[in-house]
Amino acid sequence: MPYHYEETDAFMESVSEVERLVDLAKSDDVNRDLFLKLAMVSLVTKFQVFVQQSLSSFRESLVGIRSKKLTRYSKMNSLYLAFDDGNPLLKLKNRKDFSENSKEEIVKFLKSIDYITNDEAVISDEFKFNCRFPLGKTGKKELISLLKQIKGDENPFSSFVDENLDQLNSILQKRHTTVHSDRLSGTEESVTNDINYIKALVKYIDDYLFANKVS
Repeated sequence: MPYHYEETDAFMESVSEVERLVDLAKSDDVNRDLFLKLAMVSLVTKFQVFVQQSLSSFRESLVGIRSKKLTRYSKMNSLYLAFDDGNPLLKLKNRKDFSENSKEEIVKFLKSIDYITNDEAVISDEFKFNCRFPLGKTGKKELISLLKQIKGDENPFSSFVDENLDQLNSILQKRHTTVHSDRLSGTEESVTNDINYIKALVKYIDDYLFANKVS
């Protein structure tokens, strides 16, 4: 396997389909725009799937690890995510729900966040780690936040050729316009450039996750 994660291999293999669409656009003037639109939408969708699946694999690799091996930021972030609307502690706001069942739910929750106070606690499958990468007009901020969960790095892409991820936002904007307005101001050359950019970004994420893998 030339990459660290199966998801990366899967992406690199599937992105060849996008490259074939560009080749078809070059040889078919009638359907040129259609093929380029399909290429752009497919490229971004495949990237979204890669991000979510690779982060999910990274999160799964944390199960069974001792708390002391995780960064403070990672543990605090997990605790932050745990305090969502369905958190059992919120029931304490309503004294009418001081039931035995509520107590048991709270005890279970407190045990699940033992990693905060106990360095020897074993990370369970309930450890919160956001893997969702929503698609919109932009996504740079969201992608940075996803990788920041690992060790609190304010700019996990500082070593990437485009540390500000400006081209990523441009690509996501093109996809958004294509889907919602059925327009794409792109050429075979520009779409190929976008494909190569996403491939480089995928490889960077693959390397970053592996470099920060906890064992």
